Amino acid sequence: MKLLFTRYPKSVFRQWAVALTVSLLVTACALPAASQSSGKFMALSDIHFGTEADSKQYCGWMTETDQALWDGAQTQAGKLVKAHQPDFVIYTGDLPAHCDTPTNRKSEFKTTLDGLANIVSGTSIPVLYMPGNNDTVGGDYCSFSWADYPGGADTTPLDFASKPAEWPVYNGKANIISQDAVHGYYSVYPMGKPVAGDVGLRVIAMNTVIFTGGYNGCMGSSAQEDASNAQLNWLAGQLEAASKASPPEKVMIAMHVPAGVDGFTVPELNTRHTDYAYNWTRDLKYTGSQISGASGDWVQKVFLDLVASSNSEIVSILSGHTHLNGIRRVNNCAGDMLELNLSIPAITHDHGSNPAIKIISYGDDYELTEDETFYAERTGKYSYDWSGNKSFKFSTYYGCPTGQDCTTLQKRVAAIGTAEGDYQLLHDMLSVIAVKPYNPPAGQKSYKQALDTKCVPYPSPFDSTN
Repeated sequence: MKLLFTRYPKSVFRQWAVALTVSLLVTACALPAASQSSGKFMALSDIHFGTEADSKQYCGWMTETDQALWDGAQTQAGKLVKAHQPDFVIYTGDLPAHCDTPTNRKSEFKTTLDGLANIVSGTSIPVLYMPGNNDTVGGDYCSFSWADYPGGADTTPLDFASKPAEWPVYNGKANIISQDAVHGYYSVYPMGKPVAGDVGLRVIAMNTVIFTGGYNGCMGSSAQEDASNAQLNWLAGQLEAASKASPPEKVMIAMHVPAGVDGFTVPELNTRHTDYAYNWTRDLKYTGSQISGASGDWVQKVFLDLVASSNSEIVSILSGHTHLNGIRRVNNCAGDMLELNLSIPAITHDHGSNPAIKIISYGDDYELTEDETFYAERTGKYSYDWSGNKSFKFSTYYGCPTGQDCTTLQKRVAAIGTAEGDYQLLHDMLSVIAVKPYNPPAGQKSYKQALDTKCVPYPSPFDSTN
């Protein structure tokens, strides 16, 4: 695979930055104004707090989030809450340090959950939590409720919070619609049940750890198949309920592990498969009967078919896990873009990215219209500086092609790919993927392939010319 940027000096990137700014100004004058933003929400992910983070490494990763970084992140998030008054906060999973001891995990669950609660202290803003692959009492990629733990089958990370009964949706007037507490997924009206005649927003918080190869390794294939079938059946029911509401509700789907290719992977070195590493294992099929025509299909295809069937209701997909500031085009089986999957960057810095928090705006129809990333810069081995309100916006780094409709983030991404090609879209993403503006990673790995989430796997063997 040819690497981008190796033939371009830094001066070229500065010229592109100026060109993009000029293009945005011209486009703003040429196109109708975007719909008035009707709200905002905050998004955080992947704290990976370690009780010994300033003195050791975990699983070979860079040093994880220590108390100072977590304190600084809470302070910054609290300032953003006051400044932007978000309607709700979403946390897309992974509370403790990687591969930490069970003893440490207990206190790490408490420290992180109480910290998330602290961010909205004194407000009525709800915090929506969804489980990550590290968020189990027993070990990584295991059941959200760990049956072998001495506390019993119902023990989850939420039990270690100061106010466990108030999770997974803490604070505010949010209304949980449906919940599987054992497996950690639920649906919720984040701003309360909609008033008759109003269009409601339903957030579907999935536990996509269930779809990973790691879950099979921890729980076994039979338990994974049962849990996977149940969650997909539940998802289908939630989407149907949203579409049949009067008026039909809008839906935001949030998860930890996104569907699609693992962008970090160097395919030829991958040991899980001979071509690409998929976040959701290719070995897992839907074997249920409730979703018509889906029996025997790969779980990722079933998910995408469900998204396609509710495309008019779904307004966005959010995920964590990668620690990066990436995007994914979620496609139907014909290859057409259905939705935009927005990746929420991490608080931890163990993948070399700057710690970050997002403020995301949406319009009157709940479609995402802007995304501002606030970040800290590294000032020492264990120190990060959040001061100065350092941030950048989605619209700054994803330049709208002249004459295109870029009134939503999804339309902007589609316009770039259509008018300027995927090379430009990949460049735009890699420019800020590590939350370091115009500082792309040294190698592409599989970021190009990760840009699209498809119904079928990529060809095998890996084609290094693509």
